[in-house]
Amino acid sequence: RNPPSIIMTAPTSGIEFDAAAWNLACGTTPGVCGAAVDPAGVAEVRVAVLQVRTGRYWNGTSFSATTAQFLLANGVNPWTLPLPLPADGRYQALVRAKDAAGNQTSGAGVRTSFAIDTRVPVVPLITASPEDIVTSTTATFRFETPNAERSRRGDDDNDDGDDDDGGDEFECSLDDATFRTCESPQRYRNLALGNHCFSVRSRNEAGRASDPATWCWLIVVDNFPIAGDIPSPFLPGLRRTLDLRITNPYPFPLKVVDVVVAVRATTSNAGCVGNVNLVPLRQLGSQPVVPANSTATLSSLGIAEASWPELTMPNLPTNQDACKNATFTLTYTGRGTKA
Repeated sequence: RNPPSIIMTAPTSGIEFDAAAWNLACGTTPGVCGAAVDPAGVAEVRVAVLQVRTGRYWNGTSFSATTAQFLLANGVNPWTLPLPLPADGRYQALVRAKDAAGNQTSGAGVRTSFAIDTRVPVVPLITASPEDIVTSTTATFRFETPNAERSRRGDDDNDDGDDDDGGDEFECSLDDATFRTCESPQRYRNLALGNHCFSVRSRNEAGRASDPATWCWLIVVDNFPIAGDIPSPFLPGLRRTLDLRITNPYPFPLKVVDVVVAVRATTSNAGCVGNVNLVPLRQLGSQPVVPANSTATLSSLGIAEASWPELTMPNLPTNQDACKNATFTLTYTGRGTKA
């Protein structure tokens, strides 16, 4: 006659369990469980559990037995061998049964391999990312498990011998999209102008996810015309504001992120040094929005003069007569993004 047929309900082979999954796998009693059936009736089911790292078997109270201990399970259909949550690591469960006629499963019977992993995955380290503000519509991110954690795992793997641990996998999300499995480097192309946020987290084989590491940046344009005129002559100690004219050549409203006004050294008069005798005191202090395909001044956009760029001619201890009626050249550098 044939021995009883054995079904292993839990743990499922090849699966990693965290504490919650292990405690619920067999219902109300954590352990190894399944069912055994036989036409003649099942007399008993016995289970042995091997801790791979130590090579020791569960003896009912600890993993200290040097040879396989097939312990009597509770029941036959279903059957359960109570086993509190083991320490992190890999294990094998061996099950055999005997029917009422004395026919017994040969050898170890049914075998399953599983692992326990109660670690909280570490937050990945983003090692490469775009700058805070960029003009490129592509982005590349590199990330890794922090060195200390990788070293710790490496030591654990060496102790386990053939206990191979593939480690955590990474999951990425861009702009709050669903997290999906990814690898470093993660690249994005054809991104829209504006703010973006990248997140990466690690997930272990037991299904636990770490908190995400996040990096946010802004994609802008810098090829739009800016101009400004000083309304009247400067005198030493006098301050003047600039009502900038900004041209938006794009088919969408342009939010001006910043404008930098500079003075060139050369002027129309010999002996008058532009960037010494005319100095910016304040740059643009607001972020105006210029309508699509239009030119607008700060005043027409309702920007308060207190936020306009401001320049002054310092009252220097040296003679400044060389700058009388001189023409100064101003340069404007701006960055903007889609409003």
